[in-house]
Amino acid sequence: MKTLLSSLLFGGALVVGGGVARADLQEQMVKMLERQASEIDAAKPDCDKMLDALMKHVDADATLTKQAQDSDKGKSSEQKKAEQQAFVGKYGPRLQAAAKLMAPLRECRANPKMKQWRARLEPRPAK
Repeated sequence: MKTLLSSLLFGGALVVGGGVARADLQEQMVKMLERQASEIDAAKPDCDKMLDALMKHVDADATLTKQAQDSDKGKSSEQKKAEQQAFVGKYGPRLQAAAKLMAPLRECRANPKMKQWRARLEPRPAK
């Protein structure tokens, strides 16, 4: 399941911080992935159409992804692993369904729009 979660955001973190905000952020992340999956499914097999649909929300998706990544800062690997397991336990079926619908996106790896979408979705920190 860890591979599934990683592949959904191409390596982005899905396990998010503590408290009520954690549950809200987790739900928002799952809804984002479900929306992306629906957009991909509706536009398949046309890579340009799939990626055009994803690009419409990329800034909001990037902000949400960054919030999830930031919520993990300062946590031990044990904390992250425990939260990952709880997250999968709660959202696993929904994530699996989204991953299945997102599968056609794999065929678009060489598409320049894919590279642009990923770059905007997963900004890398300056070195």
